[in-house]
Amino acid sequence: MKEQQLNCENARLISCHEIMNSLGYTPTKLTAKEAWFLSPFRLEKVASFKISFALNRWYDHGEGFGGNSLDLIIRIKQFTVSEALKFLTDHFSTIQKHQIPNKVKCKQHQPSYRIIKEVPLEHPALLNYLKSRGITKEIARIYCTELHYEIGNKMYFGVGFKNDNGGFEVRNPYYKGCFGRKAITSMVSGSSAVVIFEGFIDFLSYVALFVKDSYKEDYIILNSVALAKTLPDRLVHYTNVNLCLDNDEAGRKTVGYLKEHVATAFDCSLLYQNHKDLNEYLIQKSLCQNEREQ
Repeated sequence: MKEQQLNCENARLISCHEIMNSLGYTPTKLTAKEAWFLSPFRLEKVASFKISFALNRWYDHGEGFGGNSLDLIIRIKQFTVSEALKFLTDHFSTIQKHQIPNKVKCKQHQPSYRIIKEVPLEHPALLNYLKSRGITKEIARIYCTELHYEIGNKMYFGVGFKNDNGGFEVRNPYYKGCFGRKAITSMVSGSSAVVIFEGFIDFLSYVALFVKDSYKEDYIILNSVALAKTLPDRLVHYTNVNLCLDNDEAGRKTVGYLKEHVATAFDCSLLYQNHKDLNEYLIQKSLCQNEREQ
């Protein structure tokens, strides 16, 4: 039976900390009373975003505003209230609501998930999900695996995409998160050109659109625009740095940052300027092609 959608009052009870963790943000400092993060709203090197466990409130000291968990998801995702409530219902109904953590659990920073197994990508539901995003199973199986995991004593499965620190970006039709430490994913073959993406779905879209053989260029998947600040030093030897980031505020800020710090950086978003991101462009192109073939 489908779970009843959260109302505003219940949505505000969801842990701000759990929301940040599920979206892939890792605290830079964690105590029994609070967690500090690099702001999800801009690029920064010193964490200014604080979550109070006792109040279950967040505050961005860099810009001077804050709020509750509902405010947080609205601002990060640029949702309306109704969109935010649907998202929280779909993604957090099985995750523990806000509790003040005890000191032992906070110090150990126990994860709210457990990976049961990692297997080759085979489940029809996951392959159909990727197909709906324009990604073929042949491409997906090269770069992704199938993760089976537990959250809140319930079993789930999703598409796993490994990062350079051994963590996983995890996706299925109802969940988007990160297991383990957040990090970029790099695929280096010694090319003089590198293509940079915000997330792995856009990387897979690029492969579907343009790459006939793997590793034509080097690839870097940020997995979070907050990690763009780690790139300038490692990009200095590339003669071509192509940026395929999202056409939203965070993407534009990241493009601006990289172009400022990397002389060879080039914004490729003109290719999909009328779309939110590269994946949306792929989906639209696939639909048009199917219509022509019918």
